[in-house]
Amino acid sequence: FLDSQGISASSAAACSSNSFQASHVLRALGLKNEIALSALRLSLGKDNCEADIDKLMSILPEVVERSRLIWSMSQ
Repeated sequence: FLDSQGISASSAAACSSNSFQASHVLRALGLKNEIALSALRLSLGKDNCEADIDKLMSILPEVVERSRLIWSMSQ
């Protein structure tokens, strides 16, 4: 859904985006595996502006709700 809104996001670093494993950094911080797997990774660059962040923040609650619904249906 974020892609369709022009927002790039990932659940992992680019170097590990082909593997579905919890971030070793988040695990080292003591997060449980299921929590670490639910992390969303966002990066900002020099071309991002406040309007980009405002757009993300306006749609993020819906994205989280959709993700929770999909996850609950898979259980």
